[in-house]
Amino acid sequence: MLEPDVTLTINCTAPGRCAGTAPIITWIEALTTPNSTTNTTSSHNDGTFSYSSSFTFTTSTDDHRKTLTCLVHYPGVKMSTEKTVTLYVKSSPCHDRHTVHYLNVTATVEDQEGLCVVIICQFSFPLDVILGKHFHGFWFREGEPSTGIPVASTNRSRNVDELTRDRFNIIGNISKCDCTLRIDDAMKEDSGRYYFRFEGGHMHSYISQPTTVTITDLLKQPEFSIQIPELLEPDVTLMINCTAPGRCAGTTPIITWIGDLTSSNSTNNTASYKYKVFIYSASFTFTTSLNDNGKTLTCRVDYPGVNVSTEKTVTLNVNVQADWPDFGDWLKSNCKARREKIICTCWIRSNPPPVLLWLINEEIVTGNYSNRTMQVLSGSYEYKANSTLTFQDHRKHNKSTVNIQCLNANKQGSLQKIYKELGSEIITWIICGTVIIVSLTALACFICGNKIMAIEKDIAKWKTAQEQATTVTTSSSSSTPSSSSTVDESNPTRGRVTHEVAGAPENVTDYHFNLLRLL
Repeated sequence: MLEPDVTLTINCTAPGRCAGTAPIITWIEALTTPNSTTNTTSSHNDGTFSYSSSFTFTTSTDDHRKTLTCLVHYPGVKMSTEKTVTLYVKSSPCHDRHTVHYLNVTATVEDQEGLCVVIICQFSFPLDVILGKHFHGFWFREGEPSTGIPVASTNRSRNVDELTRDRFNIIGNISKCDCTLRIDDAMKEDSGRYYFRFEGGHMHSYISQPTTVTITDLLKQPEFSIQIPELLEPDVTLMINCTAPGRCAGTTPIITWIGDLTSSNSTNNTASYKYKVFIYSASFTFTTSLNDNGKTLTCRVDYPGVNVSTEKTVTLNVNVQADWPDFGDWLKSNCKARREKIICTCWIRSNPPPVLLWLINEEIVTGNYSNRTMQVLSGSYEYKANSTLTFQDHRKHNKSTVNIQCLNANKQGSLQKIYKELGSEIITWIICGTVIIVSLTALACFICGNKIMAIEKDIAKWKTAQEQATTVTTSSSSSTPSSSSTVDESNPTRGRVTHEVAGAPENVTDYHFNLLRLL
């Protein structure tokens, strides 16, 4: 097989070596490229002669399968002889010495939803096949006739399946026998068998050499750029890069970081194209904190083209025992200025368990607290406590300096120090309030006591009067038929004897009620 655009010279020598009439050598051809001939005659020592002719030309794809003939004519006897050769110029890289159509294709490919599938494909055809100047390649789903709708085509004017449009693409160069197919945003519905076909001057379908595509659930996870240490030291800045699985074109995946870290953090998404593949990644930068111990950080990748997602989660283990002594009470704190904010951390261990306080310019802050200029995050466990304080925009305040102290309220020295920082005015108000509350309580007790004593005296008088009335009634009934008691015959309460005793209450029960109410 001849390569195109190559200059060749073919030499033709007439048979016979005797003297006599010289033969005439002629080249018969229909080549399209320029050519030339040269005739030569040579004598030999034995008295014989040789006659030859050379033909020079440049190969061309247009001359593929054309013939070139060397004709030798002997005019003395009016006879001739010839020899013909067929030129096989490689008009396409797809030409091969095989006598049948041949396809080299990946038999089986498998990948997961949302990712991509690449089917490597190379085809060839016999030497006697001549393609037109413009030919195209097509991929069909098995069972679909070649006259039907393809799933991918290099011919822009040819309709393709709606489900596969813009997702199935022939990325190979058909003119160079490359029929490689790429499936972006792979779906489970894409599973099946497919075959390749080319058309243009000649057409052929490789139905007997299909490829099988299988799409499964998305199980691949994102990849982290660094191996996160099992134990992180506090107050260390880390940057984690998360790369989405899948390297093909298609719908850009969305990468999201999920986590409730208390420390400041930032994210940055990037996309790059290297070695004919796309790489999508996102970086997450944060500073480790004791309050983030045990919290999780998740990189989530969403593929909106097929509505599937995958994620990878890591648990942060921050060394809460960092630099702590083995025994004894202990307090450690430090502050760092970063731009327009101050970040302070404090660790305390004591017995009894500590109560961690922050003293900021004579103001006490404890527990978890947050406003526009300050954030405090605290935690305690057993005999230990830790806290992180972030003070924003401290340079914008009137004070040129900020006095920040970390104190343990369960230690006597620290409590005395806090009281001194409170100032005499606050302490005076506290003392006065206490005295007023005690005085009001004593006065109320005094008034209630006098009231109870007066009621008890009234009850005693009433009992004495009742006893005297009973004695008088008994004496009268035994000595005379008349009595100070009166019976009203006309009164409906007939038979009721009423005694009037001076000074007795109308209802004794009222006294008991009043007494209980005072108590």
